[in-house]
Amino acid sequence: MRYLPLLLLIAATGCAPTFAPGDEIRGALAEGDQTTADGYVVDDHRLRLPAGPAVLLTVTAEAYDPFIVLASGDKRLGQSTGEAGQRPACVTVDPVEGEALDLFVSSGIEDGLAYGPYVVSMEPATAERIDALLCLPTSRDAPPGG
Repeated sequence: MRYLPLLLLIAATGCAPTFAPGDEIRGALAEGDQTTADGYVVDDHRLRLPAGPAVLLTVTAEAYDPFIVLASGDKRLGQSTGEAGQRPACVTVDPVEGEALDLFVSSGIEDGLAYGPYVVSMEPATAERIDALLCLPTSRDAPPGG
């Protein structure tokens, strides 16, 4: 598996790298990270996915319930909350050629202000895996912010 120093690559090239099945991003929510309007720390990963069949994006964390939002521009495509050490937060998406997506990673509301490492992974979206993770499909028809 390849590990992407994603934020450094974005800063150096000014564009989002392609994130492919089997890739991982290792990150951590930490004091000093950017925060949401309600005070939660959040990391933002800009991704380009290869065009093709639907994929499953998962985020696992041991110290807190990971909460993720997947967006394209100002349109929220999906969101999910996982369970610390038990079940990842996950969203499915049908990649569009050339589209840059933002994956926001934060802690679940039940955990309050939580810090610690997390791992973002991508794999093909099979029905069995989606059902096992209780993952909901994304919607390109959702209203902005919704």
